[in-house]
Amino acid sequence: MKSAYLLAGIQPRVFLRLIRHHKFTWFPRYIFRFLFVLQNSIWATLFAWRDRTKYGKKVAAYTMPKDPVFIIGHWRTGSTFLHQLMSLDKNLAAPSLFQTAQPNGFKSGYNYFRPLMKLALGKTRPFDKMKNSMDEPQEDEFALVRLTGFSPMLGLVFPKKFSFFLKEYFLFLPETADEMLNWETQTRKFYTKLAWNSQKQLVLKNPFHSFRIQKLLEMYPKAKFIHIYRNPVDVVPSTVRMWSIVGSQNTMNRYWKNPEISDVSEILNSLLDRVEQDKHLIPQGAYTEIRFEDLEQDAVAALKKAYTDIGLEFSEDYEQVIRKYLEEITDYEKNNYSLRDGEKEIILQHLKPHIIRQHYLQDENN
Repeated sequence: MKSAYLLAGIQPRVFLRLIRHHKFTWFPRYIFRFLFVLQNSIWATLFAWRDRTKYGKKVAAYTMPKDPVFIIGHWRTGSTFLHQLMSLDKNLAAPSLFQTAQPNGFKSGYNYFRPLMKLALGKTRPFDKMKNSMDEPQEDEFALVRLTGFSPMLGLVFPKKFSFFLKEYFLFLPETADEMLNWETQTRKFYTKLAWNSQKQLVLKNPFHSFRIQKLLEMYPKAKFIHIYRNPVDVVPSTVRMWSIVGSQNTMNRYWKNPEISDVSEILNSLLDRVEQDKHLIPQGAYTEIRFEDLEQDAVAALKKAYTDIGLEFSEDYEQVIRKYLEEITDYEKNNYSLRDGEKEIILQHLKPHIIRQHYLQDENN
């Protein structure tokens, strides 16, 4: 699936509202994407009706565990790897790619979409070599944009003025009271449906939630948070590549502009500032941090510490499952990036305080 996948599965009324309110370019390339999303949304509506009719009352009557685990941190910090490892825990459940792609009708639509998505999805993600299938863990922002019609990712689909799309957002949450109520309502409904479907505690990965800690605590006061971080010198060029690919595949107007090193460095600095500011709002025993390099070197030890910090049970069975999974992915190769002259200095200029605090400065001086 290499085009317009960010909005595939959205309800028609939400999609058409977005088209009316944002800049759409009537070129063949974008018309094709419009038609693809529109026809997909019609099928999504049918399965949403089936889910609502068959399971709606059961989901509404269900009380989900009040302590979901949120994995926060910038893109390309290893959050997907951490999410995959935690989804192996039999006590936790992560939303799948399919559940986030069809959030309104994932129960009824699974068997219908399975052969189609098997053909459409590549074996790996378009911007790295991570496994890609409809059952793999996925970040819930892809569901929330479809459910609420709000997400900073809409700045990627409908960019403005050839500027980096994330610079258009300051709160990373809806600005009006009505939109905020809808976002919160739809988010609660989706999380409850996921928890009802699995009957487990949720583990949710979403970099945008790094800016939403206060709101998430209002919604789930007993929530737990794991912040994963990585050397910014590795994170920034990797993120530039990711957004360049995802943007080119999903934009619906001619204003898309690939991000630059300075753009991503600025947003990464803002995200780390926000986490440092808001982590003090989280109750003691509900927050921990994982350094990606530690997770990569010894995943079991890093996870044991994180589980202890936030009060999760780390069993021997879970340890064995992790070790087996790690054996299966020993051939995985990370992308390598070469910074051009001056780019490393730009990253250091924006992020040196965080690089020092996270003990990466020595690495950058070598």
